[in-house]
Amino acid sequence: MLERAHHRPAGHNRRGRTAAVAVVMAVAAASLVGAAAPTGSAAPSTVSRQTAVIDVPGAAGKSRAAQKEALRRYWTPERVQEAVRAGEGRSAPASAPAPAPLAPVPGRTLDQVGKILFNFPGGQPSSCTGTVVDTPSGKIVITAGHCLEHGGPGGEWFTNFVFLPAHEQGTNPLGVFTVENMAADSLWSSNADEAHDYGVLVVDELNGETVADAAGALPLRKTPSATANVHIVGYSADAGYDGRNQQHCEDLTEPTEPPRNLIVAECSNMTRGSSGGPWLYNFDADEETGEIYGVNSLADENGMIATARFDNRTLQLVNWMDMAARTG
Repeated sequence: MLERAHHRPAGHNRRGRTAAVAVVMAVAAASLVGAAAPTGSAAPSTVSRQTAVIDVPGAAGKSRAAQKEALRRYWTPERVQEAVRAGEGRSAPASAPAPAPLAPVPGRTLDQVGKILFNFPGGQPSSCTGTVVDTPSGKIVITAGHCLEHGGPGGEWFTNFVFLPAHEQGTNPLGVFTVENMAADSLWSSNADEAHDYGVLVVDELNGETVADAAGALPLRKTPSATANVHIVGYSADAGYDGRNQQHCEDLTEPTEPPRNLIVAECSNMTRGSSGGPWLYNFDADEETGEIYGVNSLADENGMIATARFDNRTLQLVNWMDMAARTG
């Protein structure tokens, strides 16, 4: 049975089987670049937005800039390792016996993919995976909604977010990026709707560079089909994986049985910590290019991983938050 990876208390541009296969009409790709930006100051009803909260020692009463410096100091190597070991696992039940890991898919660390660190309400460090999206602002990182907040009535947003693009072996070659705002689909925020388990971070510039300038970015598109070849990436931190390196997996996707409306792939190496990792279409390992059309959301004991389908709501969420990042 597919369950959430963590439970309540987973053109390179320096500016991708739990149900019978069904024939599904492919949806045309939709580029965010050049798309009409939403107008007005209020977020659309499909978007639940939150200013990123910083509540680390030394931040109280300080300017926002000083708070962000305190946040970078807070994420010491020791605390990063604590977050990695947690791998989204706060108050999660003990892991079921893991299936045999798949042979790693060859490939270098993708700069556009990185580790997301945060604190649960109450302070426990944890981690997910995110990907830089190719947008005009160069500041958008996409991940799973459950990596940002507990969805549903009374759900709480997490705090103290940073993004570490190309994190590898405990190092951050491209820097530690703080976060200004975040947003999830309103159906995730209000109902923890698994069909809308995705969200975005608006990442601050670092030393005058956007995260897309530093790491490159990948385009976002609607989910092309229930059956498509996919390349999945994530910082797995359970079942024999240490969370310090990207894991890769490739498979032919399938739809879930109704009434669920998800897409699944067989990737037993996508364990805790890989939530939010990208599902890439048209992936080219040599060029390190691909189009994001899903994110790791749910997993089961048989090595199956699932994503929500990306649709017009997904594009609206990302596009509106990008517009907000550009206009302040």
